[in-house]
Amino acid sequence: MLDKCSMTNHLVESPCGELFFIKWYTQCIHKEDEDGDLEFIHSSTKRFMVFRQDGMSKDFCYTEDIGDLCIFLSESEAFCVKTSLYPGLKPNSIYYLGPRLGSYDLASGTNSPFLYPFDLFSEF
Repeated sequence: MLDKCSMTNHLVESPCGELFFIKWYTQCIHKEDEDGDLEFIHSSTKRFMVFRQDGMSKDFCYTEDIGDLCIFLSESEAFCVKTSLYPGLKPNSIYYLGPRLGSYDLASGTNSPFLYPFDLFSEF
């Protein structure tokens, strides 16, 4: 599945100085009408992979647990906050704004896109 995705790389530092390298995988989806003409096209987030830098060796190791942190990603600068300081944020998550808007739970691998107002009417 990831071979069909485009990938962007992001580097983010936590409030306590830990460094994370994130790979963001998105897939372009298009739909054609009966005549084969392109009807619409959009991208969706498929997966994130997070790597934490080891303090001693400076190597990056894959992780699914960033603890009481959440990461915010977009096309501009990424940042990271402690969720205990901001009620309502889910720990161990990535909030993203790019082709779509949503959150991604690192432990379960669950992607939860948020609906734009026009998405509510896309079935009609």
